[in-house]
Amino acid sequence: MMNKRRLGQNFLISTRIARRIAQTAAIRAGDTVIEIGPGKGALTRHLLKTGARIIAVEIDPYLVQLLREKFASEQNLVIINDDILTQSISALTHQGNQTESVTKIIGNIPFSITSPLIEWLIHEKPFFHQALLMLQKEFAARLIASPHNKDYGKLSVIAELYFERKFSFDVKKNMFYPVPKVDATVIKLTVRDKLTIPVQNNAIPSFEEFLIHCFAHRRKTLLKSLQVSYGGKKSAALKNKLLGILTDLNIKTNIRAEQLTLAEFWTLFKHLDKQESL
Repeated sequence: MMNKRRLGQNFLISTRIARRIAQTAAIRAGDTVIEIGPGKGALTRHLLKTGARIIAVEIDPYLVQLLREKFASEQNLVIINDDILTQSISALTHQGNQTESVTKIIGNIPFSITSPLIEWLIHEKPFFHQALLMLQKEFAARLIASPHNKDYGKLSVIAELYFERKFSFDVKKNMFYPVPKVDATVIKLTVRDKLTIPVQNNAIPSFEEFLIHCFAHRRKTLLKSLQVSYGGKKSAALKNKLLGILTDLNIKTNIRAEQLTLAEFWTLFKHLDKQESL
């Protein structure tokens, strides 16, 4: 049958890379692994060699049928035809509370779902321990970036809040078919046992909106970005008030957003949130 590019997927065709991903995941026999978008099973085959229980979630019914035929004799593989973003990890694994935390997530993620997938991982974080994801290189760079890096932004800050982030390795675009326009990067996200700052869940939406304002004008200083965000670009009173807040928090008044740490963003957000008006 003719190969097709389906639902934005670029299929991994390198056995060496598939083997390396499985090794990097450090999977043990008895682990439960959820594979997102197994495609034609290039990575699935190596995951099964670890002795782990593999739950492969594939949205494309054509590929699901192909996988079921290819791995018909495998006892440790469950193939589910659905959109991972509509699933819950606890429902997929049917595990007790004491073992759900060891579940690992692995996948070659289509660029079209990378942002919603990160949101899904954050929502599902109580039910897995680690995610090893192959992402478009530019997106991966933003996800794992640290302060003082050009790729550092809202995504980096939110990801750092919930996960320990680690670069694993790059994958050249010719390792896929059809060949995508850019290279990929494999990154590892480990769920934090405890958040490093005391963020309340009900404050997260407001905090994310605040971060959007902070990074909205990357060429401007944080002070000027906040002035624009609070609608008083030409207001001397607003500028003086913001200057006072930054000074009180020992944040340089000429600093840019990409220079602040997660803790500094949170402290500034909480301080501004307490202000009756700006």
